[in-house]
Amino acid sequence: MITKSSFLTAWVLGVISWTFVSSTVFAANTYTISDPQEVSAIASGYDVKDITFTLNADWSMTAEIFPYGVAGDTDGDGDPNASTTPGIVDDPGVGPTEYLEIDMECGATDVSNGCVPNVIIIYTDNTLQVYNLLTAADLTPLVNFTVLNDRYVMTITDLLAFKTALGIPTTAVNFGAFNFVASFLDDQPDDLVPDTGNCEAVHLDPPVTATCDLQVTKTASVSTVGPLAAPVGNEREHDDSDDNDSGDMYLTCGCKGKVDELVMQYNGGSVALISVDRTGPFGTNLFSGNVAPGGLFTVAASDFGPRGFKGTLGVEITLTTDGANPVSIHTSCSEPIGPGLVVGDFTVISGGSKKLDVPLCEIAPVGCPANQQVTYTYVLTNNGTDLSDVLLVDDKMPDPIAGPMAMAGSTSQTYTRDACLYETTTNIATATGTLGDGETCSATPASVTVEMLVNPPPPGGCSGGDSDSDSGHDGNYSGDSDDSDADSGTTDCDGDSDFVPPPIPPEYHGCGPDYWSDHKKRHHRWGLNKPDDRFDAVFGVDASGNKGLHKVLKEKNLYGKGAASKQLQRQAAAAMLNATNPDVNYFYTPGEIIAIVNDAYANKTFDDATRLLKMQNELGCPLAD
Repeated sequence: MITKSSFLTAWVLGVISWTFVSSTVFAANTYTISDPQEVSAIASGYDVKDITFTLNADWSMTAEIFPYGVAGDTDGDGDPNASTTPGIVDDPGVGPTEYLEIDMECGATDVSNGCVPNVIIIYTDNTLQVYNLLTAADLTPLVNFTVLNDRYVMTITDLLAFKTALGIPTTAVNFGAFNFVASFLDDQPDDLVPDTGNCEAVHLDPPVTATCDLQVTKTASVSTVGPLAAPVGNEREHDDSDDNDSGDMYLTCGCKGKVDELVMQYNGGSVALISVDRTGPFGTNLFSGNVAPGGLFTVAASDFGPRGFKGTLGVEITLTTDGANPVSIHTSCSEPIGPGLVVGDFTVISGGSKKLDVPLCEIAPVGCPANQQVTYTYVLTNNGTDLSDVLLVDDKMPDPIAGPMAMAGSTSQTYTRDACLYETTTNIATATGTLGDGETCSATPASVTVEMLVNPPPPGGCSGGDSDSDSGHDGNYSGDSDDSDADSGTTDCDGDSDFVPPPIPPEYHGCGPDYWSDHKKRHHRWGLNKPDDRFDAVFGVDASGNKGLHKVLKEKNLYGKGAASKQLQRQAAAAMLNATNPDVNYFYTPGEIIAIVNDAYANKTFDDATRLLKMQNELGCPLAD
């Protein structure tokens, strides 16, 4: 074993003692002891500038020893591998004339009377030796020593194993006292860090490992709501018992045959890009533009879609603010809609419906009916480490439930939100936050479903004052869209027809472009159209290329310039062959297909039209090869 007595000509350049005292609270996992520069004659690399101790998360301990000059440079010429100073040998790295020693009293609990080492760590001639001073046991495998350009780095790779090898319980104080001695042949004065050379207490804690354990739960005050309250509005001033719709002239307000126009007011806090879209299989954009707070905008009907959708807003529209936070409004007249209706940041100012020449009825400000109210409770729990930017959101709520905010570990917060439901609704709550290391921490989404009870059927029988409700709820299916009396159930109080049960919805089919493209094998199924019929002539549009139907169906280059129109042409050709084949029960008629294609070319909505036709072309081909 090499000892300090082996180097009688060496000068002591640095002495540092370091102790670790167990504690329940620590400020950091690093500690630095600094010392002012004392070398003046030579800028030697062995006048110690500071020493930084680090307790790592894996329970290793690192001591970084920073000199004022270059690490390993004895004579101060800036080159640790060659000497330009007579009488001083500067071998590569830490040569045989250079000597570093760290004495450690591992496990010490009291260093008031100095440090009595039980471990010696020596690095000389680029060789590391570590010994137990009490037993002479070799501890070298548990320590690393590295010389970098600007520092020396000593690492005890496993403190628990190191203490076990010394016979010290791992539950005892984690470290002890450290005495640093560096001896070099440079004729410089001793360097003490700190200057007094006394033992200095250093309190460290291993760094907190970022742990993600964010949880969110969601419950509803009820599992069911409803039935729906009777729609507000759609009243008549006089009876209309004959149900021949002649009584519509007596209406002062009402809704019938779907809404065809709404004037809306935006109530947000800043100018926003508002987009209004009709949802469902015949979805299309109805409005898009920037609207200032308090500004009005009109949502007008679209002629896109089959009969029953043309000239209306469809059964539902969504209003999106700056590409996010969509809210929806039912527009089929089956739910209350009219001036005063507030949805998110929007208020209905006025509007009308397709089958009435009177405005929509004002929504009475009665609030949410008691049987449609629900209170959601959210419990957000952080079982992991501290989080920042915590955000709790609900996909059916316009604003965040909570946050962004900071949330300490092992804490929990509870929030509630009220809602008024008009249909069976599933809400999904999600929560995210940012860990101390910058990574995102996400909770598993929590969902809850509240069922809407079905409105009970109205009682049978008729009374003398029965009249049509025109609310959009049909009961006797006698041919009129409003032919149900308010209290007669399926009884035809109007006397215009007998009750006819609703027909079973037909099952539609469709064959895709690949089926129809093999005309040689299936030419007998093409019907009225021929493979060479030009696309423009069949659909009445000015299509680029104006190819024959067969070439359109076999088109494979559906990318790049003009790809959107080519995709529509391919699906439209297949749709027309489906619609004109008597053995295919296709959803659209030939006329409706032509209208869809014409609308797409007029408004450049190729993708929307392609989606509609492709959906029907993929319902399953009933034709054999």
